[in-house]
Parts: sequence; structure tokens; C-alpha cells
Amino acid sequence: MSDRKSEILSQLEQGKINASEAFEMLNQLSEHTTSSQHDTEYCGNGPAPQAQDAPPPHTHPGWVEGLVGDISGAVQDAIEGIKDMNIGVSISEFMDGTYGHHKNTMTFTSNPVLQGISKLVIIGKNARVSVNGYDGNVIRVKCAYDARHPNTEVLFHEENGIYQVMYDESRIRTMEIACEVPHAMINSAHIASKNGAIHVQDIRAVDVALYTKNAKILANNINCAKFVAQSRNDAIKVRTLASSNVHLETTNAKIHTEDMRADNAQLKTSNSGIKIEKIDVANLKLHTTNTGLKLDKLNVGSWHGVRTLEAYTTNGGISLSTLSDIGVRVYACAAGGKLIWKKDDIYFSESSKYQAQGESSNYAICEGKLNVRLSTTNASIKIK
Repeated sequence: MSDRKSEILSQLEQGKINASEAFEMLNQLSEHTTSSQHDTEYCGNGPAPQAQDAPPPHTHPGWVEGLVGDISGAVQDAIEGIKDMNIGVSISEFMDGTYGHHKNTMTFTSNPVLQGISKLVIIGKNARVSVNGYDGNVIRVKCAYDARHPNTEVLFHEENGIYQVMYDESRIRTMEIACEVPHAMINSAHIASKNGAIHVQDIRAVDVALYTKNAKILANNINCAKFVAQSRNDAIKVRTLASSNVHLETTNAKIHTEDMRADNAQLKTSNSGIKIEKIDVANLKLHTTNTGLKLDKLNVGSWHGVRTLEAYTTNGGISLSTLSDIGVRVYACAAGGKLIWKKDDIYFSESSKYQAQGESSNYAICEGKLNVRLSTTNASIKIK
């Protein structure tokens, strides 16, 4: 085998050229070699050798047979690798570089929802999912996706009041799911995705559960008995939420709530802030790490009864603003930091540089009372 032929086959094996380019280059190499041999002038003493007849059209030079073996092995290995990734493609797709990209849109409409929705399940895998409530009596679903296989299907299944969007994740490259749900009562809504954002709006349900990884969760105008939203490494934003029990949790990203009403609410993140505005929560717990908590925009309005607020962080300050018509009872601990009191009417039963507890002078007579427990390390706590 010539050095040039070896170089071409090596480039093919390394993926620097494709099979078509290898065929063309080796064919040119063969023609050049043959032409050079025919053009050489005979200088011997005897009669010139007679030119041999060209091989029949259906035969090939010897290098072709070897090349076919080399290329077929390389192509077969690549095809097997594709099969291992669950990508069913034709060889033509593989050769022209378009394999595994089949864009499609499918829409579904349920029968009229007469008895309510027992459960709505959308497991979006890596899809972006949006669910919107509307005034109507059917569920409408639109799935826009890029599939690895031309025959990939998405199903919308209903049985005994349970509605589900179903598909084979291994066959899908990208997916967007948009769902419209009638305002008929939903018992349970379970919306989940991997690495895809979730957006839920105008939903009435008993239980709402939203889960994703490394993507945002946005919820607006939700009314339910239980609300759970969990993400990883991306923000959770909830606006206009009314629920008995609320749990919001993420990591390394912000949690932002505005106009939240609940009996019990727990907001937890790490290495990022928690922002709350205009809330009325009977028992509120905030927990983060390595960042500050600014609780200056509670906008509590006309509270009646007792509310509790617990806020914990590390290596970040805490600031809290309270209203004069709300009675406040405070316990604060700032290990390694200091306590700063801007509210003049708090009387302390215990006080030191790092720890104090007391209550405002109007605590006993106010209809609205706020019991506060604040804790941080290596930073200050300010109450004003």
C-alpha cells in the first residue's frame, strides 16, 4: 500500500474526511498513477510491450476491494454507535449529516371535562412546559419537538379522569409542551421536567407540584390547598399565590414571592437571596446560606391574630422593617456579628452584643402580632 493511500485511509479512520471524499481522493490517486505509467516512453532495445486491454467496466482495480472493506467497517461501527444512542436513521441521513433531526408538531384536544380533572400529569423530561388555565371545558395540548427518529410519536392519554402527556425521552432531542386546562376543579397537577423551565398560570387545584432541574419555575395566580415548587440551580418566582401549605426550594438561586397568602410556608435556598413582598403567612420560615436577607417590604397590611417569621442565614446580614400598628416580639442571634436596633419602642428581657429578645410596647394590645426569630453568623441583624 502506497504512503498516500495509507494517509487517506488514516484520515478516514480519524474522521477528518468522510467516505465520499476518501473514494474521490483514492480514485484520483489511481488515475494519476495509471496515467503516469501509460505516458512513460519505452527506452529498451526490444520491441515495445503491447498495451493491454482495459478491464471490463464491471471490474475494479485491486485497491477498491481493500477500500470497500476498510470503509464498510468504519461506517458499520458508526451506525452501531448511532443505534446505541437509540437513533434510528438511514445511511443517507448519516452520510449527509442530517440524521436525528425530525421536527414535528402534534396537537391534542380532550373530550369535554364534565366531572373535573382527577389528575393532570406532564412529565416533560428536558422539555419546557407551560400550563395555563382558561375558561373552557376541554384540555388542549400542543407539543413541538425535534426527534431523533422520523416515526417518533407523542401521546395524550386519558383514563378515569387522569390526563397524561407521554413520549419516549430517548427519541427526543428538544420538546416544548403547552397545555391549556379548563378552570374546572383539578384534584392534582403534577408538572415536572429535566433541565426545562416550567411556567404555570391561572390554576385552581387541590395539590400543585412543580419539579425541574437547572431551570426556572414561574407560577402566577395559583389557588390551591398545597403548593410545592422545587428546582436546582435556578430561580423560583411565585406571584399571587393563595394556599394552605407552601414549600419552595432550590439551590444556588433566588426565590422571589409577591402577594402570597398561606397558613404555612417554607422557602429554602443556598448561596442566594430570598425576596418576599406583600405577604400574609401565618407561619413563615426562610432559610438560606452565605447571603443576606432583606425583609423590608413585607407590606403586611391589616393582619389579625398572631404571625410567626423565622429567618436563618450564614455569613450575611438580616434586616427587618416592621409597622407601628403591628406588635412585634423578637429573638435575634448574630454570632460573630452585632445587633442593631432602630425601633425605639422594643423593651428587652435579655440583651447582649450578639443576642437579644424583647417585644414592642404595643404588643399586648395590638390585634396583629408578629413573632420574629432571626439568626445569622459573622454578620449583623438590623431591626427598624
